[in-house]
Amino acid sequence: MFYGCSGDDGATGATGATGATGATGATGATGGTGATGADGLTGPARVDTLHGEAALAAAELSEAGKYYCNITITGATADAAGVAAVTFTVKNGTAPVTGLTAVSAGIFKLEPKAGSLSYNRWVPYIYRPGRTVNAGYRESTTSSPLHGTLVENGGGSYTYTFGTNLGKATYIDNVTLVGYDRALTHRVSVYMGGHNGPTGEGDFDFVPSGAAVSETRNIVVTATCRKCHGPEFAGHGGDRVTVEGCVTCHSPNSAMVNTAANGGKTETIEMAVMIHKMHAGRELASSKGADGEFYDNPWTAADETADNYAEYAYTVGSINATWRTAAFPAVLENCQACHTGSVANVDNWKTVPSRAACGSCHDDIDWATGANHAGGGAANDASCAMCHPASGAGFGQSVTGAHDWTKKDIRNIPEFDITLTLDTPSRGFYVSGETPVVTLVLKDHFTGATLDHTTVVQDNAAEGCVPKAGFEGTECTVPRDGRFMTANVYVAGPRAEKVAVLTYAARATVRTDTAGPWDLSAGGGKLRVKVDSGMSMLSYNNAVAYEGYGADEWITGDITVTLPAAGAALNALFDNAAAATAAEVAAWLNNDVTFRERAFAYVDEALPGNANAGKLAIRSRGISKKNERGEVIETFAQRNVSLVTMPVAGMFAAADTGSWKTAGGADSVRKMTTANATNPKAVFSAANIQYTLDPVDDLAPGTYIVHVEYADAQRGPGNPPEPPMVDYRTPSVAVATFNVKTDKLSASQKGADGTEKPVAGNCTACHWSSAGTGFVLDNPRHNKLFDEKTADRCGGCHDYLSGQKPDATTQQRYAGSLSNRVHSVHNGAALNYPTITVGHEETAAFGRNWRITYPMDVRNCESCHPASTTSGTWKTNPNRLACMGCHDSDAATAHMKIQTYDPTPLAPWSGDEQESCKTCH
Repeated sequence: MFYGCSGDDGATGATGATGATGATGATGATGGTGATGADGLTGPARVDTLHGEAALAAAELSEAGKYYCNITITGATADAAGVAAVTFTVKNGTAPVTGLTAVSAGIFKLEPKAGSLSYNRWVPYIYRPGRTVNAGYRESTTSSPLHGTLVENGGGSYTYTFGTNLGKATYIDNVTLVGYDRALTHRVSVYMGGHNGPTGEGDFDFVPSGAAVSETRNIVVTATCRKCHGPEFAGHGGDRVTVEGCVTCHSPNSAMVNTAANGGKTETIEMAVMIHKMHAGRELASSKGADGEFYDNPWTAADETADNYAEYAYTVGSINATWRTAAFPAVLENCQACHTGSVANVDNWKTVPSRAACGSCHDDIDWATGANHAGGGAANDASCAMCHPASGAGFGQSVTGAHDWTKKDIRNIPEFDITLTLDTPSRGFYVSGETPVVTLVLKDHFTGATLDHTTVVQDNAAEGCVPKAGFEGTECTVPRDGRFMTANVYVAGPRAEKVAVLTYAARATVRTDTAGPWDLSAGGGKLRVKVDSGMSMLSYNNAVAYEGYGADEWITGDITVTLPAAGAALNALFDNAAAATAAEVAAWLNNDVTFRERAFAYVDEALPGNANAGKLAIRSRGISKKNERGEVIETFAQRNVSLVTMPVAGMFAAADTGSWKTAGGADSVRKMTTANATNPKAVFSAANIQYTLDPVDDLAPGTYIVHVEYADAQRGPGNPPEPPMVDYRTPSVAVATFNVKTDKLSASQKGADGTEKPVAGNCTACHWSSAGTGFVLDNPRHNKLFDEKTADRCGGCHDYLSGQKPDATTQQRYAGSLSNRVHSVHNGAALNYPTITVGHEETAAFGRNWRITYPMDVRNCESCHPASTTSGTWKTNPNRLACMGCHDSDAATAHMKIQTYDPTPLAPWSGDEQESCKTCH
């Protein structure tokens, strides 16, 4: 017997060494296809991923975690002991922002006017040491030597208690008490972020004693500044984002000591003075050189480059600061460009004049000596309002009178007030078969008397205008003669892609050599004509049904119409084939299916005796696309026509054979000195001028613009070869719109008034004012008001009709369209080739060469394309003209050329190009 067999097995032994790796097994079978993953993020090629407010905000958030939040101060207190506190909420949209541990805050009092000043002023309790003098500052939860405390109340609410005791606060000398008066209005400001995280500012006025706020100093509001400077409007690191906060630190007696490299001068940084000077820039009297100009004029032999930074010009921080060369985008005298709205003290600009505010623009005045001031020296502001009342009579000019530039110079006052109307279509918009009629009424601007419009006759020499001494606002030394140098009518549209239409001049036409008749009796003759660069038109052949619709097809722009052979078919076309009339030939051509889709033949309406009267004319219809219902939905921008062959030799004018004829723009509407040269579409009566446009059949749906420009005196002989001009009278202008087939537009394409939304607008934000007056471009030549109709006014000339012909042999750049010109001018300082890209030498400020800096991020497209009032096509319709206005590097230009199919590359704007921008963008 072996009893030990049932004993303990013992402890587990140690793990043995790892064996050698076995051979790799055979590869298994391929598994099934996995589920499709989620869509990836949109790539960066789309226009709105790199441009626009949303893109700019997203970039800041992704790079630094910065986003703008709403700070609302719900209350503030300051007790008798001088302890101040402010309670506020922080929200990201509607969501509370919680967990904040740091903010900054400032507190200020509003002292009544006293001493030499005519105005009340903010006085800081906290000051900034260093190169600034008496400049207000802030404290924070971490500032030294004094810092406050921040308590989170929940739900996005916080309370900040100041470390600075108001009763013990001192000026920058750390000795003199600021003085705490609980009966005065106080302002508290809370700031946060700037470089990263939640960013914003809140401001709040209160009276520590608990009384209601009665004394205020609210002159300009933040919203006004943001109109021009955009949502990124900020200073000092980005957390000071309101004017209400700016004015409290930049108070009277505040200053900055410039470094030696920047001139070394101590300059005031009081808000009114600093902002006026920065916005006046090169227009300040102190910024002009010895020759009275800021820039070196390249048209003069003298080298004036040293003038640009005269030692007495205003400098804060850097002598090379961008604003040093600024030009106010509105008229500098237009105080209401900024001083506008309904805040309590908005009229201070005219009711509370002062040496500081007024002398900031009129900065060549020496108040101590009285130099350049008719009233002499002034040690205080006491007599400012007495001499210069807001309006009416005073010892000097009233403030409003002195700044009303619209009445000072007769050269800039139009000769006529023009009423421009169109007949009213029964549907509220015109449809095919209808013909708009334009009515013009001209009245003398000063007397209001209606002109006898039968006297609107061509002038052969301009009188111009040099203001009469003593009557600068009302009389010229040489009166106008009652004859017209300019009488232009422009019709363009639609707003989405403006081209000249419907006028006699807007037809792209070839004409016969005579009014006929012609011997076509031999038969078999061919007429070959090319229209619209020979480009095909997209249409639908409803005779060939395909799933209920006509089959899509191309209709050629290279058209040949052949006469029947001699015989009955030929004789049926004409009363006498050996003497075919212009009307009969036109009917024959228009009966051809392809011809009538692309062109139109007619007998020219020129007045009897005119060289073109009665001639056979052929014009392009300019249609590029029709829909399944046969309705025009798109037209060509470059309308042209070329006659290749004719039925019989010599039938068409030699000048109109084998060459391209393009559409024109301006149509003259006045009686010509040679009577039969007068526009045949115009009728002159004592009461008005009526101009009958062409039928609207060939137009795409949209809103169209009529713009007129009339001038009697115009530009006289006394002008220098280059601007500024001295001898001129600005033209009189008017604009009106009319709708064509707008029932075919989608709701998103139309505004509240039923008109087609413009591509761009909002020019008034920077160039105008809510008072209804503002910047006018180029009084001597244009008199283009930058009001809410700017895009309509300027688009009549700056349209997409380049005038380039397909057979051009010298390549040129087209910069005349409004989209290209406006983009390039506003981005001028960043362009590689400013004069080439703008397409014009800058004459308003010779030597500047378009060094214009946009007052906000130039990528903020909504600043000119507001989502609520414009079409939004800035992000859905990328194109060469608009994009090349900013992107003018060699590489960008090459990219756009490469991505454009062009059968005639020497004529890159002739209209036969096909852009591929939308493929990627």
